[in-house]
Amino acid sequence: MKYRSLCGMCPGYASNIGRTACIDDYRRHFGNRMTLAIIAPGGAFVIIFRTRGGAYPMFYDAIKNEHGMKHDPFKAMIVPRPIGWISSLAPDGIVNLAPYSFFNAVSDKPHILVFSSTGYKDNIRNIDQTGEFVFNLATFDLKDQMNTTSAMVAPDVDEFQLSGLTPAPSRMVAPPRVAESPVAMECKHLQTIELMDIDGKPSGSWAVFGQVVGIHIDDSLIAGGRVHIEKAKPIARLGYMDYAVVEDVFALPRPAVNADGSVAAE
Repeated sequence: MKYRSLCGMCPGYASNIGRTACIDDYRRHFGNRMTLAIIAPGGAFVIIFRTRGGAYPMFYDAIKNEHGMKHDPFKAMIVPRPIGWISSLAPDGIVNLAPYSFFNAVSDKPHILVFSSTGYKDNIRNIDQTGEFVFNLATFDLKDQMNTTSAMVAPDVDEFQLSGLTPAPSRMVAPPRVAESPVAMECKHLQTIELMDIDGKPSGSWAVFGQVVGIHIDDSLIAGGRVHIEKAKPIARLGYMDYAVVEDVFALPRPAVNADGSVAAE
């Protein structure tokens, strides 16, 4: 039977060898630091070796995505990801509210946000048609309501009613904001881009960019001329079904640079 190693440490093992010999030789070579997994994509056995605390960390081809784990670990390592809890309004007046785990600010002059969706979903269609949306901050106290709005319901379902949230009027755009959220940003649509892979093939994911035109901040978060966002306990996405909550913060002043180019000591 043909076996091959994805770690690349011993390319000679990509030959016709016996299963027992392959595993035993690897154990002799690397000791008990190895963990092994045998999977069968397309019917071919593949051996993946990963060290525990050794000099050879796990590596795999991300295009083939042969990681050998139960779930793709990609999103579990791009963390924490702020949640884009986006509300929009369809031309017929139906309100949509949904969370997106691919979300962030990409500019502060002007204020520009982006969120990405797998599939051309209701919010994206609404935003493309009306040109407006609102970002609402998802917090620990609103985690259950936020999760409810992630359900794949029909386009004519109002997620505010579904989750028991209160729609509050915005000032500069038509879509409502979540009244219970301590932060909301009213946005005007800039552009929608369908993402392509390195071969130029459509990925089926769409990125929406919007410029912030109005910002709502609950007074309870403001003290000393600053926003203390930890008071809101914002939640963020991790991998799998996991979340994190922001409660502890620390500051790191940017170091000064000396005239000779060296970094000044604190």
